[in-house]
Amino acid sequence: MSLHILIFSAYKEENFQIRVDNRTLLWGLDKANIEWTIHHPWRPLPDLSKFDAVFSSLYAPLYKNFVFYCKRAEAECRKAGLPIIQSIENHHPEHSFYLEKWKAAGVPCANSQHFARFEQIKLNYPMILRKDGKHMGQDMYYVTTPEEAKAAIEKQTALVAEADPTQRGPEMLDFAIEFVDTKNEDDFYEKWRCYVVNDTIIPAHYLRSRTKFVNYKDAVLDAGTCAADSQYSIEHTQEVDRDMILKAARATGFDIITLDYSVQRDGTYIFWEGNRLRGTAGDQRIKWLGIRPPDVQYGDAAAHYIQQRIEEHKAQSSSTAQKASKEPELIHNAQ
Repeated sequence: MSLHILIFSAYKEENFQIRVDNRTLLWGLDKANIEWTIHHPWRPLPDLSKFDAVFSSLYAPLYKNFVFYCKRAEAECRKAGLPIIQSIENHHPEHSFYLEKWKAAGVPCANSQHFARFEQIKLNYPMILRKDGKHMGQDMYYVTTPEEAKAAIEKQTALVAEADPTQRGPEMLDFAIEFVDTKNEDDFYEKWRCYVVNDTIIPAHYLRSRTKFVNYKDAVLDAGTCAADSQYSIEHTQEVDRDMILKAARATGFDIITLDYSVQRDGTYIFWEGNRLRGTAGDQRIKWLGIRPPDVQYGDAAAHYIQQRIEEHKAQSSSTAQKASKEPELIHNAQ
């Protein structure tokens, strides 16, 4: 008998598959002979007895108040005894979430702090000022002195004041991170990205930049970068520091997570951020590499993990039922 999972999504099936991570998930499920049904959580739930687990898609959490309805639907599924994979809870942690978790767990990362006013900043210079939780290099400033920091905050405050409040635009700076120089011998700043699905590590992307910001929009998209990316994601899978990456992943508390990190000249790691919503090559503004083996590997790993969770849940439920059936006999013997 094949397994069957319920997928909560804000979008219909044809739109759900536009994102590469969703598409490769479905490929993985099909290869593993796991049936799937996509469902809008604001609609009445189907017969839950037909499903073995629930997987929540985290994309577009604000669409039609998806988070609210998904949380409510997940609660009903838990009552029905279904394991929830990739729960909508804490769907979009900010950068500070990861850095605080990693500091507490002893995972190497930069010092950081929130601030509301310039005078509250106590970190060492140079540093990065940004809006906590905003991605793709938006609203970020590199500053080397208190004067530069104050000027950056004043500039951003003015931009926010002038922006159209009905449009998605600049936001106030509220997070400072000490700058860590990761420039390599070729004068490139480097960053690696890997997907972690439970115990499976999938090296995914290598980026390099001439600027101090290493994002998709800042990356040097030359042949050398693409060749290095391919080498990292295929040939060097076994060369990553597995223990350190798994430690960073587990510190977040999530079973499926994307990690961004750099490797310094002395070989030590420094972790920058995690992403539950992972941008991948082939998605919208990140089209320069196309669908690659790591993305397909992600689908296979996710399907395997879903199958593992279902099997563990059934074994645990069976064990609990057996214990419950023995309790009356033990009570009788005691009497």
